[in-house]
Amino acid sequence: MLTLKNIDCPKCENSFNYKDSIFLIGSCFAENINECLRTDNFKTFVNPFGILFNPKSIANILDRIISKSYYSENDFFLFDNYYWCYEHHGSLAQTNINNYINESNKLIDSAFEYLSNCSLILITFGTSYVYTIDKKVVSNCHKQPSNLFNSYNLTIDEITHDYSNLFQKLKIINPKVQIILTISPVRYISQGFVENNISKSILHLAKHNLINEFNYVYYYPSFEYLIDIFRDYSFFNEDGIHPNKIVIEQLYTLFLNHILDNESLNYLSEWIELKKLLSHKILHPLSLSNIKFQEKLKLKKEAFISKYGINL
Repeated sequence: MLTLKNIDCPKCENSFNYKDSIFLIGSCFAENINECLRTDNFKTFVNPFGILFNPKSIANILDRIISKSYYSENDFFLFDNYYWCYEHHGSLAQTNINNYINESNKLIDSAFEYLSNCSLILITFGTSYVYTIDKKVVSNCHKQPSNLFNSYNLTIDEITHDYSNLFQKLKIINPKVQIILTISPVRYISQGFVENNISKSILHLAKHNLINEFNYVYYYPSFEYLIDIFRDYSFFNEDGIHPNKIVIEQLYTLFLNHILDNESLNYLSEWIELKKLLSHKILHPLSLSNIKFQEKLKLKKEAFISKYGINL
């Protein structure tokens, strides 16, 4: 029987502290982890331009942020009364082009500031399969006619080359930063089961090249945990593809054990206990027992804030 001990997951050389900040970018798994981190009071910045699935689109956005390559009207197109950008998730579309450009460029500035000072970057790859228009990889096709696009799998060498350059640029603006790569355990069956496995294999081999090239780049094996350890369908949503809340929390806990220092693990233990008390449902607010409970809870909360400097 396979257990967690069968999967090698070394801790980062410089462990992450709960006071540090983390930048997350990539697939929906980055959004899942970010939601958990925010619940536990960690400082995060996630996907400034929405969810991104392939390594090329992620690299393009990070490179745009690092180089402060601001958007212009040429980067957008009008469709169905909205302006769209092929680099962005559809949720960012707007009816006013000037507002869209200004807000996008403000996001570049805020993301650059955050990237320059964060301690950790988590990058989650979803698929190596990409769509292109005019030979440029898009992040989202925005329901445009399929005949406008070509599609193919990125190569291992393409991904390795892009991220070798990108990581060196990141180190220039933030010499202390550490980077964690992970591969989304979500299977892209719309491509076909065989094609999905080919895509994931490309991501794994490219990741392997990068962690061997850079001593500040690590791998968190979310893919292996879900596919090999939590492989029962009770850990998936009804579609049998996306991990459910139960296993996401398990993957999140394992992720924290991968990155946190001892002080932060102690913080987390105390916070989980306090969080349970704060979420306690009160049936009889005027009862003497509840009044005593609230008094004790207030003291416990104040002691926690004083000890850890966390605003609750």
